[in-house]
Amino acid sequence: MKINLNFGDLCEAFEMCNMSHHFFIDLEKNEIIDINEEIENNAEEKLESINEEKFLIIPERTSNEDYLVMELFVYEIAEKDFQLSDKFYDVIHKSKPFKRFKEILDEYPELKDKWFKFREKQIQNDVINWLFENKIILENQKLIPDIEIKVLDNDEIEKFPTELKDFGPMACMNCRNEGLILSRFFSTNCDIENMMIDEEIKRIMKEKYNTKNYGVSSTGKETILTYARCPKCGSEDIFWDF
Repeated sequence: MKINLNFGDLCEAFEMCNMSHHFFIDLEKNEIIDINEEIENNAEEKLESINEEKFLIIPERTSNEDYLVMELFVYEIAEKDFQLSDKFYDVIHKSKPFKRFKEILDEYPELKDKWFKFREKQIQNDVINWLFENKIILENQKLIPDIEIKVLDNDEIEKFPTELKDFGPMACMNCRNEGLILSRFFSTNCDIENMMIDEEIKRIMKEKYNTKNYGVSSTGKETILTYARCPKCGSEDIFWDF
């Protein structure tokens, strides 16, 4: 299904949609409409008139989804400052986590801008995943970056962190071969943060490198794709371990 909508407007609708504020896509007019039960006297009548063939329902955003975004942000803080992330983690696991999170965020103004950008990015990825799952294409809009994938040579692999260098194929899950299984490592220029990026990487890996199965790791600076194939049976279903 193709629709002509602005991606930013769609993200805003996803962010605001809740139990009492409903959003729909008018498929005939290619526009977003909203019905707010808290301020519209005829909201119930409007909701009853919604025809599922003409309108696409934008899913309600729940508090659980917003809470998960907070948790993910705390994990990201932990990559640079574990003690600080521990303070945030403690706060969001108490009563009134959203209020407490806002209060502690006010104590660290340098994190405020990062939080708003992080949350915006998470909502964008939620929208992209929803579009992908529902096979919806936004006309004339590019939602993911151009993806580049390259094979890494031995010199580049030697620069990996020790834990990644030691990570390798151990056995074939198909024929149980535990002999020498050679691995290949690839780098890609973006994180696999939504389903569209994941699908495009799968397409490139299939077309360019004839691979179906691969794992995903990180050096902390770039995303790494790991790949191996059994020399005995040709299976790509390989068990990796340290």
